[in-house]
Amino acid sequence: MGIGLKNSVEILDNVSSIIDFAVNEECVKFQECDAYAKFLATGAPVINIEYPTNETDAVETSFNQSEADTRCSDWKALGMPSLATTLKGYPTITCGVSRCILDANNNSAALPAVPVGGPLPIPAGCVDGPSS
Repeated sequence: MGIGLKNSVEILDNVSSIIDFAVNEECVKFQECDAYAKFLATGAPVINIEYPTNETDAVETSFNQSEADTRCSDWKALGMPSLATTLKGYPTITCGVSRCILDANNNSAALPAVPVGGPLPIPAGCVDGPSS
């Protein structure tokens, strides 16, 4: 069994020697992913989940293509491709999660992580298919 840390970036430096992995919610949105750079450099996994927000009533809905593209572009700009970033609720109900990846041309894209079938609307530059 492994020991993980959820969020709590303020204590990461103090506990990084005793934890095996970290889970963060919306470090891209809140611009706190840099706190995980040293931890990622040790080879330890960090899983980040980004949630969609409906701007009018601040409730979770689903990502639209523009928001997914923006969130994945922001993830790419971090320069931390080993930060596993998942978009919850994108692109459709047939694929409840997608993950930000770098494609063969080093462009950011959202790739369906768990495709259930049928055509999926995905951001520009994304290749539909199984996760690798």
